[in-house]
Amino acid sequence: MKAMQLRYRALITIVLCMLFGLVYMGIMGAFQTLEKMQSSTVGDLQRSQYSALRDHVRPSPEALETDVNPAYAQFVLERPGLYVFALLAVPLVVLLFAFLQFERWYVRMWNRACIQELYLDPLTDAWNRRAGERDLSYRFHEWKVAQANSAIFFLDIDDFKAINDLWGHDVGDLVLQRVVAQVETVLGDAGKIYRWGGEEFLVICPMENFVPVDELGRLIVQAVAATPQQSASPLAVTASVGMTVFQASDEHYSQAVRRADRAMYYSKCSGKNRVTDCQELARHDLR
Repeated sequence: MKAMQLRYRALITIVLCMLFGLVYMGIMGAFQTLEKMQSSTVGDLQRSQYSALRDHVRPSPEALETDVNPAYAQFVLERPGLYVFALLAVPLVVLLFAFLQFERWYVRMWNRACIQELYLDPLTDAWNRRAGERDLSYRFHEWKVAQANSAIFFLDIDDFKAINDLWGHDVGDLVLQRVVAQVETVLGDAGKIYRWGGEEFLVICPMENFVPVDELGRLIVQAVAATPQQSASPLAVTASVGMTVFQASDEHYSQAVRRADRAMYYSKCSGKNRVTDCQELARHDLR
């Protein structure tokens, strides 16, 4: 984050220096042009007066208008600021417009960097828990206000500690990255995956995007089981998944997360590599 901030500051400093350099060159060029025109105008007036005195003839208005325009000479000699403003108005407007466009681009890039720092998991590029709690709060509000429900999946990679102990943490990190990639392929634009902690992930899927949520749960389990592995470490990666939706009795989104967590634990106790709906868990509790 700090390195990116320094790069952005360096970039904006360079652009500002270039803009100020262009403005300075424009002002100097305008003053040089004004000075030349003033010298030329004064020289034309002096030559006209000298010619009139030499010929002992008072110059006629027609002759003066032929040699130099008095109104133009008065404008250049008595109001040089207006002439400089006329020369610099257009380039200054162009430079201001360019700077405003650059500032908008800079703010957009900076906001994107801040979002990545705040809401993305650096290892897997999945959304992190902070983003998950933000989106859960928003989806729960949508459920209470507009009855727009969402499916919540709690996913835990089976025997992940054994993977780390047997193959090392580098392979464990690779497994996490590939599991996220597999689940994102299944979800597409229908939902998001969040790294909740360690090898635990949360998936939020608005039901208007993918109505058959039970089928989505099975697809997630199959995708994790099909995670591509390195040739040097032929691992069998599976996941246990618990699934729920918001219920009318929920007073906070955390209640739905706890239900999905309990359903995931039931999947682990029932042989792993499967998905359990919280309704199935409720029927089991009633027995």
